[in-house]
Amino acid sequence: MNIEGVDESKRQFLTSALTVVGAVGTGYLAVPFLAQMQPSVKAMAAGAP
Repeated sequence: MNIEGVDESKRQFLTSALTVVGAVGTGYLAVPFLAQMQPSVKAMAAGAP
């Protein structure tokens, strides 16, 4: 850390970047869990909802 203190613009950038990366990662993790809730091909062929 430098003598002047914390660089607020760098902190804001890193916080924003981490938020975006976290949101994208959460989306990629959620897709398989949501996809597995769909009925299987066998169930759809049998006429199940």
